[in-house]
Amino acid sequence: MAFFKYEALTENGRVMEGTLEAGDFDLARAALEAMKLSVNNLEKTDRQPRPTAIGRDDFILFNQQLATITQSGIPLEKALRAVAAEAASGQVRQLTREIAGDLEKGIPVEQAFARHEKAFPVMYGRILKAGIQSGRLSEMLVSLNHHLKVAGRTRSILLDTLTYPAIVLVVIAAVTILVSTLVLRVTTDMFSEDFGTDLPQATQALIYIAQHIIPIWIGVAGLMVLATIFTIILKQTTSGRSFLERFLSGIPLVGPIFRFGKLSHFSDCMALLIRGGCDGPEALITSARAVNCESLIQESDLVARQIQQGAGYMEAGQICAFIPRLFFYSLQIGAQRNEIETNLSHLSQMYQDRLSALQKQLSAFLVPALLVLLGFIVGGTLIMLFAPMISMLEGLT
Repeated sequence: MAFFKYEALTENGRVMEGTLEAGDFDLARAALEAMKLSVNNLEKTDRQPRPTAIGRDDFILFNQQLATITQSGIPLEKALRAVAAEAASGQVRQLTREIAGDLEKGIPVEQAFARHEKAFPVMYGRILKAGIQSGRLSEMLVSLNHHLKVAGRTRSILLDTLTYPAIVLVVIAAVTILVSTLVLRVTTDMFSEDFGTDLPQATQALIYIAQHIIPIWIGVAGLMVLATIFTIILKQTTSGRSFLERFLSGIPLVGPIFRFGKLSHFSDCMALLIRGGCDGPEALITSARAVNCESLIQESDLVARQIQQGAGYMEAGQICAFIPRLFFYSLQIGAQRNEIETNLSHLSQMYQDRLSALQKQLSAFLVPALLVLLGFIVGGTLIMLFAPMISMLEGLT
């Protein structure tokens, strides 16, 4: 078997690139054409692709295919083989075959996916395990896809909103450097010779920034790298993840979006597990781990322990800060009326609606906020730039 790099077009005209494993060149081309791809370029490569994280779009597609296949009751390992046969990405095909092989050897699903933790989300194996145990694997996968798309929508809002201002900031920085180095030098000499006075402090600050712009940018880049490394280190521990979640929750608009997104997914998972026959405490614990939120995990463990000791949902939920009391009130009423699954579904939809409203507010807020920031930057730069001329005019009057 050999590896072939390819570039192809899907039926929708989307460009796809990847690595394909096949016996020879003709088999590789035939495999791509069988997946309804129009091959633009295909060449042999001696290097096997490194195991990297699956792209968001590829993961959502993989998840959707797996949900569709498992809906008919096909065992997970056979479903993975079927997904591998249809996967357009060579990386996804290779990974799914390896995981299917591990499952066929009797390796638990959590361990099978944990062996490929660089490619799949950390909690994916647990989500599959919960789905298999509850008999609702397909529904769990559909639910996960839904929440992945919602999270992707928030990222898109931030990216789309920040891209244009970022470009403008770079252009302003470049123009400021150019003007400061070329124009202000002449202005400085003229100002000093004719009036025998030093430049205004604002203009001196602008010149200093222009003269030290490279060290400043290096410093900014260094801080960003350190922040990234610090974040990665924090994510390795439970206390670190809790700290990051508290920090994120404290950011206006972004914090509520994070919280309601997690609560919506949490409620949805609980509804599926309750429908699959799990009791309340087990559904709480499993759902929190499937959502992968330390605040939910810690509070759900405490609540589940109290419920197992005989406490009611409302009584046990009083200790919670991340999970609202309305959540436990709905569970209490649902348990009394034997409608707990219905109430959880309504809660999930309510949190989803609030999340969508907050996403719109974030989009509406970011654009004017960034424009105001740009206005301050441009205005401040102009004031610093023309401060010598203003001083000269004031001296003539």
